[in-house]
Amino acid sequence: MSVFLPPDESGQRLNADPLTGQAAWYDARVRIEKAAADEAAETVPRPALLRQPKGMKPAPDILRYNASKSAST
Repeated sequence: MSVFLPPDESGQRLNADPLTGQAAWYDARVRIEKAAADEAAETVPRPALLRQPKGMKPAPDILRYNASKSAST
C-alpha cells in the first residue's frame, strides 16, 4: 500500500484523514465471516484483563445514565 492515493484534478493526495492527518487506509479490505456455533464465545487475540486503577471505585452491577433526573420528574 502506498501513502498516496491516485492523483485527482488537484494533484497527489495523501492516504490520510483530512482533519487529523492520521493514517487512514480507506482502500484497506477486510473480510467478515459469521462465527461458527462452537466459536461464538471466543475472540482472537484474547487480551488479558486490565487491572482497576488505584483510587477508582468499583463499577456498579447495573449502570444507568441520568437515573436520578428521570426519577425526580
